[in-house]
Amino acid sequence: MDWLAALDATGSISDPVERARALTDLLAEHQAAGKALAVMRRDAIDQALGTGVTAGQLARALGVSGPRISQMRRAEGPAPVITGWLSGPGEPEARVAVCGSRAAGTQHVDAAVAALADLLMRRRYAVSHGPVGVGAEVLTRIADQHHPAGLDSMRGIVGHSNVVRDADYVLIVGGGAGTQAEADTAAEAGKRLLPMLTSGGTAAQVYVRMIGDPALRAWLPEATFTALGSADAATFAEIAETAITTGGEDA
Repeated sequence: MDWLAALDATGSISDPVERARALTDLLAEHQAAGKALAVMRRDAIDQALGTGVTAGQLARALGVSGPRISQMRRAEGPAPVITGWLSGPGEPEARVAVCGSRAAGTQHVDAAVAALADLLMRRRYAVSHGPVGVGAEVLTRIADQHHPAGLDSMRGIVGHSNVVRDADYVLIVGGGAGTQAEADTAAEAGKRLLPMLTSGGTAAQVYVRMIGDPALRAWLPEATFTALGSADAATFAEIAETAITTGGEDA
């Protein structure tokens, strides 16, 4: 659904409370998109300057001033959500991307959302996720059930590669083509993958890929990787917590 169609559909909701909620979600999604586009533009500008194009030439090509080019280069993406509201203040233990969706053929997603919400309430991570999908569902559940301070807007990152770019660990539940793109990017970048096989979809495909490519699972003890193959949602969250805490050693 394009922006105008989404705006029209949302604006036609008869219940004013539901309309306000839907418009809030739509606004957050497009604010995130704007930030992501600004980051992508910044990267393109840096690449252009790296080829020898001068700032003046680039400004003329874009129809902006030289100082505006400098402003564009300072663009920052959406900040990750700092979780661990039950753990007290402190620096995040790790950077974690939560990926996945309710694509066809997936299962146990509700249980996984609940288990990961409990995990993120306890552990202080810097969490990135897309504007929709499992990561967004997990944080929405936390906001609805626990109302933690500061979690009053969604910070979904647009662009599959952007979701996993800064993550150390990538948790995967279910998922379709978009999640597969995130998983492929993460694997190529050497990120530490933690797929929930029993949720199906991309998570199952990633687990099978890790079976065939030992380098992708080398950071995990073999027993832990084997346990991932049959883990239900609660066990998956426990394995993820231990693996992130220990860096895979003795997980």
